[in-house]
Amino acid sequence: MDTTMWSYILGLFMVACRVKLARSTVLESIYWNTSNTKFVPGRGVVLYPQIGDKMDIVCPRIKPGSTEQMNIEYFRVYLVPKEQLETCRVTKGDMLLLNCDKPDQDVKFTFKFQEFSPNLWGLEFYKGKDYHIISTSNSTFEGLDNHDSGVCKTKSMKLVLRVGQSPTDSFSTKNYPTRYPPKYPDSKDQNTFSKENDAVNRVGKENGGAGGEVVGEGRHICHAG
Repeated sequence: MDTTMWSYILGLFMVACRVKLARSTVLESIYWNTSNTKFVPGRGVVLYPQIGDKMDIVCPRIKPGSTEQMNIEYFRVYLVPKEQLETCRVTKGDMLLLNCDKPDQDVKFTFKFQEFSPNLWGLEFYKGKDYHIISTSNSTFEGLDNHDSGVCKTKSMKLVLRVGQSPTDSFSTKNYPTRYPPKYPDSKDQNTFSKENDAVNRVGKENGGAGGEVVGEGRHICHAG
């Protein structure tokens, strides 16, 4: 193949990449706190991200320099199967997305909705699939590790991500629960959901560090059941 043909193919590839990037959207952040009125009672939040979009879940943050100790909220936020969103329950096998236990730091989890991640630990999403996020903490430091009910039940702090879909769709395809890091032995439809901390899991500095960002770029593959 001559140089002209290679240049033509490369040009087409660059145009396709630019079109794809132009279509991506940075969605409004979800602030994970009990005062967020987007969490509709009994329903939570339902969003319709498209492949290529990005979105943050942001932990509660006290004002820098503030000495106020009242109304500080703490959460652990998990990716779970659909039935656990409905029952407000987490298990040891569920994927911890976000650890909101450092209110004096900026901590968030960034979703990159992509069907393929070049990163080994990236999250991968599929069009037509639903992904479910909850917290069963009760918003206190002592209640961080609650595994049942918590704000999922009392404040409807649950999030459904209907990837590649729209509110006008009459039928939502099968929802696949995450399988990263573990597998769900009771699920007939086993699937992998890729989690990405992108090494930017500066919340990973949570074990003694000062950081505050987790990037979930997609590779643990989720299947729902």
